[in-house]
Amino acid sequence: MTILRDIAYRSGDAHQRHRGDYFPGPLQTSPLWLLIHGGGWDAMSKEALDPVALFLQERGAAVFGINYRLLQHAPWPAALEDCLTAADFLQRGEICPAPSRIGIAGASAGGHLALMAGRAIGRSRVAHILSLAGPVAVDAKRGTSHAFLFSPSFHQRFFGAESITPAHLDSASALRHENIPPDLTCVHSVNDRLVPLTHSRDAVAAWQRAGARAALHVFDGPDDDHGFWAGGQDDTRRMSQTFSQALAEACSALNFPK
Repeated sequence: MTILRDIAYRSGDAHQRHRGDYFPGPLQTSPLWLLIHGGGWDAMSKEALDPVALFLQERGAAVFGINYRLLQHAPWPAALEDCLTAADFLQRGEICPAPSRIGIAGASAGGHLALMAGRAIGRSRVAHILSLAGPVAVDAKRGTSHAFLFSPSFHQRFFGAESITPAHLDSASALRHENIPPDLTCVHSVNDRLVPLTHSRDAVAAWQRAGARAALHVFDGPDDDHGFWAGGQDDTRRMSQTFSQALAEACSALNFPK
């Protein structure tokens, strides 16, 4: 499969992480996905989701997997702003024929960014959101096995502020909608304790209340984290069988027109 690495999606005052990898589709009319990696908003890189990008590419899609500024570079909403910039880059036709609508997908923290970016851009330009164990918000109401995650010290670093207000938390929550958001598919392990299943359940419920179609695909992950991987690191990662099956089931309905 062809992969074009390290394409700049922002010019001018671009950061070194304003880069993406392009996985071309078989046709000029292939559905186009923006793919966002996880890592707690402060780690990892685009290569970590190569198996997912290749999975989508093998099923006829084009994929642009991006890096974005991490918390060590800038606090929220810098990461979201980068995702929106990358979406604009795709929809200007900078890398392939400009589609009228794209898909946005992400895993873990990238799933949160996919939810937030899709909601911000709207369904006129985003055909579908695919969240893989994405937090629906950064509050502590839904729990996590990682005590530092969503703690007061985490929030201070995440928002770059000493005093965290409800407005801060609302700015990073995908639960509230002024308009009907793009349709949503969530894929989540029933064993996930890092980002518990309640995040995806709450996302699906919020999307349905807002009038969008939303579906949840639950799988039996092999560990108590996200259950995505069977082994390997970064570009050698292999998807677990149960995750692969759930993702294939979810993707069967995602071939949207351009």
